[in-house]
Amino acid sequence: VSGPELALMSDTELAARIRTIQVFARVVPEQKLRIVLALKSVKEVVAMTGDGSTEAPALAQANVGVAMNSGTQAAKEAANMVDLDSDPTKLIDIVTIGKSLGGGIPCGAFGLSEDLVPRFFALIEGGADVVDVGGVGGTLAGNALSSAAMRATLEHVLTDEAFERMIALADRFTAGVQTALDDSHLEWSITQLGARAEYRFCSPAPRNGGESAAAEDHDLDEFMHLFLLNRGVLLTPFHNMALMCPTTTEADVDRHSEVFAEAVTALGAVGEPSISSARANR
Repeated sequence: VSGPELALMSDTELAARIRTIQVFARVVPEQKLRIVLALKSVKEVVAMTGDGSTEAPALAQANVGVAMNSGTQAAKEAANMVDLDSDPTKLIDIVTIGKSLGGGIPCGAFGLSEDLVPRFFALIEGGADVVDVGGVGGTLAGNALSSAAMRATLEHVLTDEAFERMIALADRFTAGVQTALDDSHLEWSITQLGARAEYRFCSPAPRNGGESAAAEDHDLDEFMHLFLLNRGVLLTPFHNMALMCPTTTEADVDRHSEVFAEAVTALGAVGEPSISSARANR
């Protein structure tokens, strides 16, 4: 699809066709933003590379925005990360995946580009220790439990059918949290990525590690976890995050939405999104 052809499409038509279009050609910067938003609207995870100031809006909206170090300052500030060598071809040399491959059971796998394989084996032949410090779990890698967990996860969890249902539940979870935030006027945010959703104590949502660290509030974390736990809802420790699984139900999600609304109402009752005077509401 060329830029002029894309200009004739409405956003609704683009979203309907986006998964069937293989190549966009001669597009202008604002059309790159439309493409990113269209992909996200159909629940795709979007990665983008760029180097120009006009690409900054699209880099900022992508789930993973990578700016070239040789590019403009605007592009680098909008992106999630900067490729210091300005060589996007190397970004796919190594793929690694950890515990998510085994549903949380310690395990790991990695893949290498064809060009990198000889260099990797040369390191091994030179005496490199890839067993204990090779990033594959040491003595935990390849044991019977890890192998069984990986197979079960790949066969029954990481499937198109399971994700269709899990993402729908994450949509429901996100909508429930957002409704409570809108009603309470708390300046918090919730971010969804596929079947995972997490709320943070800031708005807009953090775009990088520095912003995420600045949004931390240990008192609020403690309050939210204890408030929900005392009412039958367990959040992921160290996060305010929920990851849907094949056994998650709509009732589970709705219970969280109900209790979350109670929590933000309790915070509103003390006049500010701080719990220094709201500990009794646990």
